[in-house]
Amino acid sequence: MRLIHQPKDRREYFQAPEDVWAIFRTLAAERRKREIDPTLSMLRDALMEQPSVAEDIHAQARMKQMHAFIELMTDWLDDVQKMDSATLASLMKMGAKVQKLLELKERVKQVFTSPTEASKSEPLSVEAPHDANL
Repeated sequence: MRLIHQPKDRREYFQAPEDVWAIFRTLAAERRKREIDPTLSMLRDALMEQPSVAEDIHAQARMKQMHAFIELMTDWLDDVQKMDSATLASLMKMGAKVQKLLELKERVKQVFTSPTEASKSEPLSVEAPHDANL
């Protein structure tokens, strides 16, 4: 948001950025400061405590999972925040195609693993994806 002054007018006017992705980045950063960072801080403090009873041990294990998940999401958001608007739009448009690309990567990885490693895991068929957009 930018503060704008009109000539001969004492009121303050605010102007939003033209780029919707800039607005998204600002909203995400402000939400993170207001909601996510305090939650991570609270979880870190709770994880520093030593649990004594079974319920506390279970609760701390759940908090550890939540902390790891939120850290993963905030790291991803940091990466997204660094992308230019065109790249970010392309990523959003890809949708489920990203999942297909990851599945293809796993198939290729299995083809190129050593025979002893490949025999340990279940074989996957190595057929090309049917989506011509990949």
